[in-house]
Amino acid sequence: ALQMGIAVYFDKENKAIHHDPITCASYIKRLREYQGAHSKLAALHPERKHTRLYQETDTVKRFVYRLFALPFFVKLIDQERLLFIPKRIRYKLYTVVIHSLGNVFPTIPV
Repeated sequence: ALQMGIAVYFDKENKAIHHDPITCASYIKRLREYQGAHSKLAALHPERKHTRLYQETDTVKRFVYRLFALPFFVKLIDQERLLFIPKRIRYKLYTVVIHSLGNVFPTIPV
């Protein structure tokens, strides 16, 4: 649409709903697809602000993210083996695992 000169608008109030069953592994794969799409968009339009592209992290954070990028964690999450961990801590763990594999180490198979 942009290449054809068609105006494109963004409405933050719009919601997207996916009716497919979601697992940790499928969510990570979806994030990787989004990242690829954002990279293509940034290459097509470098003049536009692209805030969704992943920013490099320092060495210590990268090391921690590498530990949580083990596919073992995704299997534990998808098999619901971590339900004994309090929800607040468990959800933080989910966030780190998903960010590790979705953004920091997107080439590690899940």
